[in-house]
Amino acid sequence: IVTDEVIDKQTNPVYILVLALVVCVAALFLAFIVLLYRVNFNKHQAEAENNEKADADRSLNTDYNYIEMFIKHDGENDNLTGVYNKSNFAISVKSYLERNYCNNKSVLFVFDMADFAEINDNLGHSYGDAVLAMAVMKIQKIFYEEDYIGRVGGDVFAVLMKLDNKFDDEKLVDLVERKVIQVSSSIKEITYKIGKQTECLLVTTGVSWCPQDGTDYIRLYRHADEALEGAKKKAAAQQSLNMTLREYAKANKVDAVKVKGRNLMSEMNM
Repeated sequence: IVTDEVIDKQTNPVYILVLALVVCVAALFLAFIVLLYRVNFNKHQAEAENNEKADADRSLNTDYNYIEMFIKHDGENDNLTGVYNKSNFAISVKSYLERNYCNNKSVLFVFDMADFAEINDNLGHSYGDAVLAMAVMKIQKIFYEEDYIGRVGGDVFAVLMKLDNKFDDEKLVDLVERKVIQVSSSIKEITYKIGKQTECLLVTTGVSWCPQDGTDYIRLYRHADEALEGAKKKAAAQQSLNMTLREYAKANKVDAVKVKGRNLMSEMNM
């Protein structure tokens, strides 16, 4: 039963105002609670995301550090022999020459293992790799610790020998000749067998001089490479001559050593 008193109370402006105020306060309180929850939720979510990102970054940085360390080692050194690879040998020599060519003399050696393909073809690439590693060790023992040594081709190695201006040209030539002979003799100690035949490893050498042949790596290497190709042609011509001498000596039943100093072509045309 709704009495007049209740109706009057409900229609009373003060009552309505108080009731509206209570509803507004309750709504605001509820909105505050919801807002607080969302703020805390977002905060925890952001912290979780940041922690996850930090963990991922740490993992990524670890991976990058490992990759950079691997790339640095792999990028600087030849994996097989441990000496500079082609690109970093060039960079190191170029940098050194730019800093020192005015004050110091340098010599660039290029060593090509002769007939090395014969080893790979007959004995396998693993055997060939072992031979190359041994050859590099022998080259390293002949040159100085501060000299640059690099693998600039499959079976081609280069050495920049650093010198100061105390060496006059005559002493420098003598030193270079000794180094070439030492490398050739040392490399020849490496032997291998193909069938029943024992062979020794041979090396062909090209040399260029700084500053006479150039003061930058490109010119020095070009001159050394040209000298190397010239040495190869001479070696091939000598090998061909030796073969012809042996054939001539066999046909004429004479000692090939005695024939070597004579005019072979004139005798063959007799």
